[in-house]
Amino acid sequence: MEKAESLIKLNCQEEAMAILLHIIREIGNGYEEHDDYDGDLGCICQEATELIIEMIETGLPDDLLKKLTDEISQLIKNSNYDNYDLADLNELLFLISLKTSNFDNGIRIIDEALKNEPDSFRTPSLVKSKIELLESADQKGEVKKVISSYLYLPEIRKIRLKELIAEKQYENALALIDEGISMAKEKGHPGTVTDWKNEKLSVYQLMGNKEKVIELAEDLFVNGRESMKYYHTLKAVIPTEKWISYLDDFLCKSEKRQRWGLGPIYARIYIEEKYWDRLMNYIEKNIQLGKYSSLVEYESYLINRYPERMLAFYKTQITDYAAKNMGRDHYQYVADVLKKMKTYSGGEKIVNTLLIHFKSIYSKRRAMMEELSKV
Repeated sequence: MEKAESLIKLNCQEEAMAILLHIIREIGNGYEEHDDYDGDLGCICQEATELIIEMIETGLPDDLLKKLTDEISQLIKNSNYDNYDLADLNELLFLISLKTSNFDNGIRIIDEALKNEPDSFRTPSLVKSKIELLESADQKGEVKKVISSYLYLPEIRKIRLKELIAEKQYENALALIDEGISMAKEKGHPGTVTDWKNEKLSVYQLMGNKEKVIELAEDLFVNGRESMKYYHTLKAVIPTEKWISYLDDFLCKSEKRQRWGLGPIYARIYIEEKYWDRLMNYIEKNIQLGKYSSLVEYESYLINRYPERMLAFYKTQITDYAAKNMGRDHYQYVADVLKKMKTYSGGEKIVNTLLIHFKSIYSKRRAMMEELSKV
């Protein structure tokens, strides 16, 4: 890589290109034989590709671009580059086609790759490259044909969706999305279903259909990946005077069908809405003390509002923690928690009681006694 970079600076383009192509070829051909657990080989391959892109953009003679095209037409048959994200050969091909105005050759190579792999991991990127080439040649009719032929790919369906939205054909856009949802369900791709529902929500927002926006935002809050986003969507569309009663009702309903991982979202909502009692209840029911406990995210909101409940929570949790964990690191953590408890109003008395308890039943844990002596 260093030699290739030096040759580029010396304007020895052919020699530099030969080195970079050799790196890309060797890594691509043998990648599955190596344990690239830290991704070093992949990074080197990407760096080599980026250097070639820089060379193309800076300017290469036609004969060297021709050699590069021939080389890529062979490399692109190796699916490792796409499967392991080693190199964007489609982007290279696209850039060369633009530089050489060799439109027919670019389309030919892409069509050959699509014929060999009609439905592979890299099909979407190949189709996108073909669309970009056709657009650069102002072949709008062919672009529409390609998009229509590959609507079964979510990435290509979204290109058509963008066009329909730009033309304000919202009903057609919704129909296109519904087809995408049906296809994703048939294939068992719940993540894609969620993506399409998010697109549908955006269309309804453009249409000003508040009823549908609320319906979809509620669904996506529970089943989507960005629950806080949908909480804010709901807050923006529900009238201010109705928000409190609506939120109380919605939280009750959604908590009953709560999915894993949604608990912290409720805690964030409690903070935003200043529902301190609910936040305290959430902590008492769901948080466990430990070095990586999420309690630190919420403690500052509750330390002055519920000192007695916080101390009771700490007392129960740290007693349980001390019983279940051994080792100096754990003993240091116990001592740190006790020190924090002492800063609470009424905390010193509780801490002294705990110290007597710990020193009585864990007297043989020398390391623990050393750490507790620092409290």
